[in-house]
Amino acid sequence: MSITHITSLSLEDMAVELSRNILEERKSFPLHSPVIVVPSTNMKLWLNLNLSRFSGLSANLRFLFLEKALEEYFHLRANLDYDPFQRAFPSREATQRKILTFLIENANSKETIFLRSFLKNIARAFL
Repeated sequence: MSITHITSLSLEDMAVELSRNILEERKSFPLHSPVIVVPSTNMKLWLNLNLSRFSGLSANLRFLFLEKALEEYFHLRANLDYDPFQRAFPSREATQRKILTFLIENANSKETIFLRSFLKNIARAFL
């Protein structure tokens, strides 16, 4: 289970690449539900409809928004039990602060290398 960052100016190209990655992951882990981090509900719906067009089936996919995915990842890295019904952080600002602190401290980590250009200009994080 790896983190793969896919960007494209074409939604169709992005969906094709994502479909390839999902098929590769399913070959290695057939019972695992791939996690797809999306920026919006519209992207989730579009991917759900169009991934089946490229791979034939889009079942057993787990779509998460970025904040939720980072919160789960934070719990995993801190060896904490994750309860989706109980907020680990008291507010959205506290969540952002924890996530940003983790990312800044681990800016040179292999797992967060794709965020390096974003973290260099930290003012963008607060726009």
